[in-house]
Amino acid sequence: MKNYLPTFMTRSQCLPSRLHEANAVLIISCFLLVFMLASCDGGADTKVGNGGTGSPVPSDAAASSGPVTGISPLGVAGTSLDTVNVNALLNAAGTRPSTEIRLGMTVDATADLFTGTTEGKAKIIVAQSAVRGPITAVDSATQRITAVGIVTQIDQNTILENFPSVTALKPGDRIEVYGLQQAKAGRIQATRATLLKDAAAPDTVEVLGIATNTTSTTSVVNGVTITSTSAQVVLPNGVSLSAPLPPNTVIAANTRVRIVGTLNSAGDIAATQIIVGLSPTRDVGAIVSIDGIVGIMTPPVAGMVQIGEDKIDISGL
Repeated sequence: MKNYLPTFMTRSQCLPSRLHEANAVLIISCFLLVFMLASCDGGADTKVGNGGTGSPVPSDAAASSGPVTGISPLGVAGTSLDTVNVNALLNAAGTRPSTEIRLGMTVDATADLFTGTTEGKAKIIVAQSAVRGPITAVDSATQRITAVGIVTQIDQNTILENFPSVTALKPGDRIEVYGLQQAKAGRIQATRATLLKDAAAPDTVEVLGIATNTTSTTSVVNGVTITSTSAQVVLPNGVSLSAPLPPNTVIAANTRVRIVGTLNSAGDIAATQIIVGLSPTRDVGAIVSIDGIVGIMTPPVAGMVQIGEDKIDISGL
């Protein structure tokens, strides 16, 4: 019997918010409606209870996923979250201060919202770029770049850092892209793209995605083939499993992972590190807001669509 590493994810009600894709198979916009509670004197009094006595304010468990639209407070998928004294799991760097989060980064956050509002206090923040590595192709006409086998679409809404436009990029430049998974595997709609200036670990590449076709030695992540015979596996509790892993141990299929490794001439990645436990944790009954690209499920299911790794039942809309 195979030993499967845990996926550490739960599922609950998912409500998609603002959506965008240039070449989406299907685009659906659906907005989470929130009714603001007013105080008895007509003023908006959402931060204190019992007539302003300072009593605890009722809150709702919530989870938000999408590009960062605001900083301090953190804006994600229509929610506005206080991040004071809250750290973020940033790429392979591990726990970092939330002050390192920038506009356009894609995050998953859990929070407690003040009841009846879209404002609250963040509890857990996971910020992960989609790809980090050298550019192999630049198409200025279509505003597309290819890095580590992943095609990135840049448009007028993409935040560019350290370069003015796609025309300034060339093969060999190292780039980091935050973005939304398009309907087709291996394609990203960029929300933030950074031209990396440092020369640290120039041979190291990173990709984020759902592990499929998993075996004890290989998997496919966002269309890129991964060999894991020499990989260290990092679990959410910080425990690391060093190679070689126990016999017949594989990453569970459909697990969200971050791969760190080196690129070979065939375009495959020899993983040195596999980080699991990056999927958003959502309590049953939590208010969930997702900002992403909607695509038809494969195979198609009536009344169901998919946003990234999330399957959404829209039959009641």
